[in-house]
Amino acid sequence: MSVVLQGYHGTFTDCVDEILMNRFTIAKRPDHWLGYGAYFYQDDERHALCWANIKRKRHVAYMGKTVAVIKAIIEVERRHCLNMTLQADFEKLANYAKDFLVSKRGELFVENQLENRCYLYDCFATENEIKVIVASFSKEWADPAATLMFGIIFGEIQICVKDQLTITSKECTYRETPITVSLRKKHWRGKP
Repeated sequence: MSVVLQGYHGTFTDCVDEILMNRFTIAKRPDHWLGYGAYFYQDDERHALCWANIKRKRHVAYMGKTVAVIKAIIEVERRHCLNMTLQADFEKLANYAKDFLVSKRGELFVENQLENRCYLYDCFATENEIKVIVASFSKEWADPAATLMFGIIFGEIQICVKDQLTITSKECTYRETPITVSLRKKHWRGKP
């Protein structure tokens, strides 16, 4: 049985053609949320666009770049997909984590929970032939008033594609132009 997912990836316009014709370039870092892979927001184009804009604002190297969003259809056999929104898959990883702690007891773990989680996901994926990981995350920056009064929080679902052969199609759904940027800047400053 196959699982079909739709994901959106925020990027920069100068990367779009390379991604569409070839593959996603992945920077190997020790602190990826779900381990090493290409990241997508499940069914959420707007969130991917927001992420690209945040990245542009946070890093000097990206300032002035125009942003884009790529939609991907991801198809993977169920046994090669770890879906942390499902109880059975959560329990598989939780049991693996318990055994992992015992087997790695003598090894040094870093104090950074994010790096430990990244390492755990990468090890689990390698040992279990996992090609795609799906997980939900709650955002701490959700509206405090709504959270306190009504318990409303923002949850996102991220997809980490470890094997890009599972991506069956890609298309650019949004491409910012320099004109879009200049209009946005004028409006942002409150000018007509």
